[in-house]
Amino acid sequence: MNYTTEHLLDLLALAEATDDAVELREILHQGHEYYSQGLEETRATVHTRYGELTDVQLAEELRRLGLPPAGAGRPMLLAPLVLREWENTPAALAYGALAAHAARRGVCLIPE
Repeated sequence: MNYTTEHLLDLLALAEATDDAVELREILHQGHEYYSQGLEETRATVHTRYGELTDVQLAEELRRLGLPPAGAGRPMLLAPLVLREWENTPAALAYGALAAHAARRGVCLIPE
């Protein structure tokens, strides 16, 4: 288990132990920071893994995987691969559970 996953699991446990909206918002904010960190780590890994492919080869790989290209330019070609890899990691799943728990209690990061 990596650093990001451990922290998100710890935050999920803290969130499940409280119903205090202020505390949940702070936990969710911390979780979002770790989520962003994990997503960035995944982005760097994917960019390295596919770094030797041309844009044409990358577009072919996306089609092969059934992923639509997100747009023109290398970062946008890699974005679907990054999200595909990230979305099923334990860290991303922990953050999803954390956000869902907070939402059930009326807490989110977007001000109303």
